[in-house]
Amino acid sequence: MKDANYYLTKNGILKPVVTRKYTTLMSDLFMTSYAELVHYKKLFFVDYYNRTGYLDGKYYYGKEAAIFGDVIITEEDKEDGFIMKVFSTIYDYGEKLLSFSEELKVTDHSIKTTKELVDEFKRFSEMYITYSISLMGYNIQFPIEKRLKEIVKNSKNPNENLSILSFPKKDNFATLEQYNLFKIGSLIREQNICKFEELNVPILEKIQQHIKKFGWINTRGGQADPWNEEEIFERIIHIEGNFSQKLIEFKNHKIESQEKTEKLLKELNADENTIKLVEIAKELVYFRTYRSDYLTKIFSNIKPLLEEIAKRRNLTYKEILYLRIEEIIKEIIVEKEEIERRTINYVLMTLEPKKIVFSSDPKIIKEIKDKYCEDPKPTSEVKGRSAFIGHGKIKGRVKIVINKSDLIKIDTGDIMVSPMTTPDFVMAMEKAAAFITDEGGITCHAAIVAREMKKPCIVGTQTATLSLKDNDLVEVDAEKGIVTILKRD
Repeated sequence: MKDANYYLTKNGILKPVVTRKYTTLMSDLFMTSYAELVHYKKLFFVDYYNRTGYLDGKYYYGKEAAIFGDVIITEEDKEDGFIMKVFSTIYDYGEKLLSFSEELKVTDHSIKTTKELVDEFKRFSEMYITYSISLMGYNIQFPIEKRLKEIVKNSKNPNENLSILSFPKKDNFATLEQYNLFKIGSLIREQNICKFEELNVPILEKIQQHIKKFGWINTRGGQADPWNEEEIFERIIHIEGNFSQKLIEFKNHKIESQEKTEKLLKELNADENTIKLVEIAKELVYFRTYRSDYLTKIFSNIKPLLEEIAKRRNLTYKEILYLRIEEIIKEIIVEKEEIERRTINYVLMTLEPKKIVFSSDPKIIKEIKDKYCEDPKPTSEVKGRSAFIGHGKIKGRVKIVINKSDLIKIDTGDIMVSPMTTPDFVMAMEKAAAFITDEGGITCHAAIVAREMKKPCIVGTQTATLSLKDNDLVEVDAEKGIVTILKRD
């Protein structure tokens, strides 16, 4: 078995891909998935391994993560329909895991023995670990985007055409949630309701049904509660425009997108391979959000199980989220002081197959980071890829959003700048005038939401959150993918 130094020499250091605070348990589930080669084989049908690590609130990946996309597209070239087979396999496995998690959600865990609870968690964690490798599907975007760019490079509006060819046919949960929100908002506006206390029973019941169906979106990583009635109402109140018109536009948007796709394919004299590539791209955009949404929804369903296990161990729900899988299954005692250290920082990393490095010791964390990881540095120019042009150039004040707690900073007309966006950011994205991200490509969440909301979006800047500051007045040129600082306080 090759060691960590071999992989370091072969593929270099790890770089941040996802900036988001994760609990120890969630990171352990992900890291165990990445460390075992069998998971790549089971869901992607290839022999592979990718170094991955979490520390300082960031997920770091080796360059072999991007190469994974080339491996998958090569298989597609050899076997027509290979990528769709991968998607189908992951969808099927996700449904099985979701069904099991929903059983756990409604089970009365209080009547079970501790051993029965631990056995249920063990079975769940094994399935969740296998499914978590679906996150590697993110990297398929790179060769797909490269090939699509080659197809549209000589067209009149290559960036816009790239968006057209990658617009999904299927609606993800965030899209469906927004559509349902518009329907409730339309009723509220019709009745001229301005305060939460003025809501009547029928509308309040619709909000409660909305939360039951979509509230889990706000629970990413198990660290927050579902939206409550007042939060849903506040989101509706802050959405500008006519809801009835938005509903019409929402329905027409998908039809118009498909019509534009068909028209563009004719203009490009698209052959069978191009049409197949576009179908994969559209499915990929849906898949990207699907697998992360399912990981969130499924984990939210086991909260009652984790709460009961925590209670038996004299821990809070938050504290059990900072235990590792083995510590829960083997009922290993972890001191409160150690749990507290983990809430501040920890490292969980796989640097060679079947092995995971873990520590909450600041000294060890620094040593590992210095040897294996590298962060980007601020730049004088912020430039990325255009994900959606919208109205072209737009000016506004920058608001940096790193974690969910930063969402409160966003006011109407602000420019949201974030490492990446996720469905639980939608409430703030509804207020923002444009989105800029460090990470992502044309299939990322920010790009998808930008197209649906018709707002300018630049992704993949790598340094936006480092180079821009809160309240900077900037001009966003989404067509060229450039952000210019006009004034700095």
